[in-house]
Amino acid sequence: RIGLDNVYGYLPDIDVWRNAGNELEVLKQMTVCDLHDNQTSGEQMILDVRGISEYQESHIEGAVNIHVGYLKDNLEKLPKEKEIVIHCMTGIRSSLAASILNGEGFTNVTNLTGGFVQWEQRGFETVTNQPEELVEDK
Repeated sequence: RIGLDNVYGYLPDIDVWRNAGNELEVLKQMTVCDLHDNQTSGEQMILDVRGISEYQESHIEGAVNIHVGYLKDNLEKLPKEKEIVIHCMTGIRSSLAASILNGEGFTNVTNLTGGFVQWEQRGFETVTNQPEELVEDK
């Protein structure tokens, strides 16, 4: 699992926060079926935040690979004008990546529900070729 650094606090009861009139940020979600149906529209960028070895083994065609740990160093590679659909293997790292992007001012972020596992379980096509540009693990 992903470690947490510099934790400033936590909410032991989210309902108390909400009932006090405080707002909650909601992360948009997209199913793998919806992504598959709209994959060729060109309206989204698919961002794979898994490690390079996971990506090279198999990935969604057209996906750009930037490991979640290097996301902040590569923000200039991400479009502000297109929807960014983020995925990892199951959704944990992609949720973290979405939070990072939201914190950096990106408002066009969507998490792929079920991640790459769900994509493969649905039998959707994957590829193993390497992309032209890849941000490698250091």
